Amino acid sequence: MGGRNDTLAGGDELCAERAKNQGQRELHPMLQSFLMQRYDNLLEIGFKHDKALHPHENIADSPQKRGRKKQSKAKNLLDRLQTIKRKPCVF
Repeated sequence: MGGRNDTLAGGDELCAERAKNQGQRELHPMLQSFLMQRYDNLLEIGFKHDKALHPHENIADSPQKRGRKKQSKAKNLLDRLQTIKRKPCVF
């Protein structure tokens, strides 16, 4: 991917580590809100990227194929991260 997004998770981890060292049990609500918004933005980027890599999943196949097409591993991971989005942010 490259660029700024490569370092975002490390920055979030640093915030959590600093809060733990200061004896806090939670991040400040404004910081928590900011980090959750950034998390949502990263998921959105991931979904757009996966959709661009697998455009054929949205198009119906010939009548010979039956059932749903399998989702990519990346899409499954993004779905899982979106479902449990509060858990990775707990320290």
